[in-house]
Order: sequence, then C-alpha cells, then structure tokens
Amino acid sequence: MDPNPNDSNNPDTEVARVSVKLPPVWRKNINTWFIQIDAIFRKSNIKSESTKYDYVVAALDPDIADMVSDCSINPSQTVPYTELRTRLVAEFSESDGSRIKKLLTDRFLIA
Repeated sequence: MDPNPNDSNNPDTEVARVSVKLPPVWRKNINTWFIQIDAIFRKSNIKSESTKYDYVVAALDPDIADMVSDCSINPSQTVPYTELRTRLVAEFSESDGSRIKKLLTDRFLIA
C-alpha cells in the first residue's frame, strides 16, 4: 500500500509554511495599516482567522498589546482576527466629535 501524500503522519509529507513579517502598527491610520496587512495575508494565501490573529498579536508593541489585552487573554474561538481588528480600529480611530473639533480649529486658525 502506497503512503497517502495527504496524510500528515506520513514522513514524506511536506508542509509549506509562509513566513510573514508585518509592519509596525500605524497608530495614526489604523485602517490603512489593516489594508496593508490584509494585502500581505492575501499575497501569502493566509486565510485562517487564527493565523491572521497570531501574526497581528506578534506585531503589536507592548503598549498596544496591553491596550487590547482583553482580546488576547481570551480570544474568540471563531473569529479572533476579526474581533482583534475591530478592537484596534475602535481604539485608534478618531471619534466624530474629535474630527469635527479638529476641522473647526484648523479652519479658524487659517482664517
């Protein structure tokens, strides 16, 4: 009987692994950072929520990891990447009130 090449217990089975290095988190534009890392994940054919989650957690500096520790201490069993992404976007996105205040301040400083 020939060994099954798809059998993970088969010593002849090769597993292709892709190593990905994500850029540091862009605190000032978290949405653009996620656009970039999603492109990296697509190019590397990474589709698993848990794999994406692991890469993002590994890319977080200690201060940011501490901010979102609620997502990393007890990650979602089904969508850990999506949950962490949502939490990071909420943490770093400017609120509507903050954007309006900045717009008004900038406008009056120019005039």
